Formats: sequence, C-alpha cells, structure tokens
Amino acid sequence: MQGILDKLWTYGKGRTLIAGHFYPQGSANPTTDADSNLGYSVQRSSTGIYVVSGTGRGTGPTDSFPALVSEWTTLRLNSPGTGNPWEIRGQASALSPWTYTMQILSNGTLTDPAAHTNNRVSFGFLFKNSTVGG
Repeated sequence: MQGILDKLWTYGKGRTLIAGHFYPQGSANPTTDADSNLGYSVQRSSTGIYVVSGTGRGTGPTDSFPALVSEWTTLRLNSPGTGNPWEIRGQASALSPWTYTMQILSNGTLTDPAAHTNNRVSFGFLFKNSTVGG
C-alpha cells in the first residue's frame, strides 16, 4: 500500500493531503495502526506535546512543501469527564521536511490522554506543492 497516492481534487492545482491518526498512551509514545501510518511518524516529546513528522511515502526522500494551506486536529476521548474542558492546539514547525507540533490540554494544562482503545487524535494537513499559482 505504501507509495500509492490518489489525486485530491481541490481549488487550485498541486495540493497534497496527508491525514491520519494516533492513539495516545499516557506518558509513553503513541501508537498508530498500519492503515494510518503512510508518510508520517508520531512521537511524544514531553507531557501533552506530540510531533507529527513527514517520513516520505516509501518511494523516496521525505516530502517538503512550500506552504501549508490548511490543518485540523480532533481529539476523541472515551471518558472526557464533565467540567473538564479538553483542547488541542497545533502549529507547523517546519515545511522542509514538514513537521507539525500539537499540544493537548485539559483545563489549560498540558496533559497526556490515558491509554485507551477509544482515545484517538486525528489530523489532516493540506499542503501546496509549489509557490506558483493558486
């Protein structure tokens, strides 16, 4: 399956969509499954901070992009609790090769979600492949 990409239809030419998910494991590195681990890796750098990095598509060097058009992240928790607001923030740290750092917070404090099969962080990135055109 690695190295096979489908075209993405977007407004403007030359876009690449990278989407996936991982499962938080408390204070340990998160896990991924085979279907979601195409073209990226995920590492926990410290409490509540996770770094998603491009790893290439199995057929060549790590991908680099001149621009990030859009990004999104979601957090699914088995038991989020009441009165315990969760938040996820993210920022592109680099585009060559691409790296995205996300922070998971509970009540404004960096927090590692517990290891649970229903806890999942999903993400997507839409990159421009060129600085030319829209």
